[in-house]
Amino acid sequence: MIAGILLLGALALSTGVASAEDNNLSEQITPEELLTITIEDTGKYHGEGVIEICPCVASAFRSTLQAFSEDLWNGTPHRGDVKINSGHPSDGHVMTFEYILGSTEDLTIDEGADIVNITADNYVYTSTRKSTNDSVTIRVKEEIFPERFFELRTKCKLAKMEKGDVKKEEKKAFTLLWEELKEKLMYKPVDYLFEDVNKS
Repeated sequence: MIAGILLLGALALSTGVASAEDNNLSEQITPEELLTITIEDTGKYHGEGVIEICPCVASAFRSTLQAFSEDLWNGTPHRGDVKINSGHPSDGHVMTFEYILGSTEDLTIDEGADIVNITADNYVYTSTRKSTNDSVTIRVKEEIFPERFFELRTKCKLAKMEKGDVKKEEKKAFTLLWEELKEKLMYKPVDYLFEDVNKS
């Protein structure tokens, strides 16, 4: 029996107000069984037992809330009938999408996506209904990202790989920008964060 996926983010979408209660994803495992997934659940999966919510987990989870609210699902998306393509190759994105889908096979990552040199163009996600081939592409609005976020992120990544240097002040600045982005992605209304690129 194909499992269904139901998004319980309707309140957040309709009122424009996000809260912990609104950030719930419910998945119908069988016609009789409904499993509720919270952003904390995906964070725990990402943190391998410890809740670890980074900007990538928040973006992946809440973009799915937005994508699953679209009409193409005829109400309830079904597990096994959904595939997601992500432009971002991070563990946070990959593990969140895999947890939601209950599958590694229904997730693809853009070919050539570079974990070091990330830009706003990587925060693009396409959810497809496999039975009809209808899809919706959601992206994070470019203005959401703090100034210098990507520049400092790249410098910190390269330094961690021992392929470059980053000043202490730059590392501190990046940590603050990282936290700022995470807070936006977790708590701002979805229509403030995301835009539909296309529906097909």
